[in-house]
Amino acid sequence: MIFQETELGFEYKGPNHFVFFGKKNSSIENLKNFYPQFTFKALWQVHGNNLINSIADSENNQKADAQWTEEKNLALISKSADCIPVLAYCQKLNRILAIHAGWRGVQNKIIPNSLQELGSSWDLYIGPHITKNSFEIGNDCLNLLAECTQLNISDWFFDGKADLLKIVIDQIKESPASFNSVNELIFDTKTDLRFHSHRRDQNKAGRQNSFIVLI
Repeated sequence: MIFQETELGFEYKGPNHFVFFGKKNSSIENLKNFYPQFTFKALWQVHGNNLINSIADSENNQKADAQWTEEKNLALISKSADCIPVLAYCQKLNRILAIHAGWRGVQNKIIPNSLQELGSSWDLYIGPHITKNSFEIGNDCLNLLAECTQLNISDWFFDGKADLLKIVIDQIKESPASFNSVNELIFDTKTDLRFHSHRRDQNKAGRQNSFIVLI
């Protein structure tokens, strides 16, 4: 599949859904101007593993890191600045899902748990995040991540750096949920200046907004 780069990010249009991974200037205000046909729903992300059902008139900024809907034109946002934005579409149920997965979310298996809870036969989209060459971790993080994957540590950790995506793919493979496709748009947010990065810019970092919507 091919993503088209735009002023605000990268987009892909499927038959019944639309996927967007944002760059630095993908503020919600800019998204509303660029995609006026959609209503946007954002969460107050807390690096947990809560999953909620979002509807058009539900409260914005609910505390959760994953949201799903069956409503058309309701764009579910995943905010990130090194964490992994994961967007998913289930054609069988005409359902979409947006997940924000930092290392703590990965540790808590937010991705496979959410997919398993909501159904099967998913098309999965994994967006830009901090990659294996930039994600330095300490022993505490290393030990916690080692508990959430069946991979050997040597498969995803080397030179003090972790390949978080490799753990995510392993968790997906081990999930009871089934998949039509797993699509990756991978850029290293720490080294690619088109993106916000907390590791690079610390408290000065903003957030890029990614979303998926039924059309």
